[in-house]
Amino acid sequence: GKRAFSSTCFAAEMERGSHWLDRFEKVQHTLEDMTRTWWIKGLVESRCKTRPELAGHSGLIRRKLEEEYQTNMRTHCQEYSDGDSRSRLHVSVASLILATHSCLTPFIRNEQEVVDIIREHGGGKTTPVLEFLLKMTSILHRDAYKTLQGRLRGLQSDYGAGFQTTLACDPNISTLKVHDCLYDRILTKENKRNLLSCCCCSQDKLW
Repeated sequence: GKRAFSSTCFAAEMERGSHWLDRFEKVQHTLEDMTRTWWIKGLVESRCKTRPELAGHSGLIRRKLEEEYQTNMRTHCQEYSDGDSRSRLHVSVASLILATHSCLTPFIRNEQEVVDIIREHGGGKTTPVLEFLLKMTSILHRDAYKTLQGRLRGLQSDYGAGFQTTLACDPNISTLKVHDCLYDRILTKENKRNLLSCCCCSQDKLW
């Protein structure tokens, strides 16, 4: 059958078109604020109740997360977003991941456990549900392949100027290749490439 999927490799760059988010600066900042607020709220309220190592430290962890996040944004935003709204949102996610790692490691000494917590917090546990929805998309749409191609185009657009990608759409197979990744550059600079698996959202990973 026809297939639409994404893969990662490193090669040449491509130019990108405009994105609706670029026209609405207030929406961009609202999304950024919501992402930060719900990430920190969810982490503090869920993990501090379920992890004995974090018990009694919720206030400290919340403050440190906010401080570390703002520090990371100041460090990386100008260099990696360059005025592009979509790239700024990706920098925001990377800043949250770095801040979370920095705040949890003093309490949880097992590095893999910290990585697993961050990955789950980014939607790792929703993958089975999303896989089911992807299958239903293929079943319910008259032209499922065309629908999936559209999702790849949307995914490419959402990456922003911080990523270099190419999308090849053929009659039987479509491929989205990521040649240069904003998350990879930021985490390499911070010597935290082991956190790369935490960066792609649960939906992106399915493609």
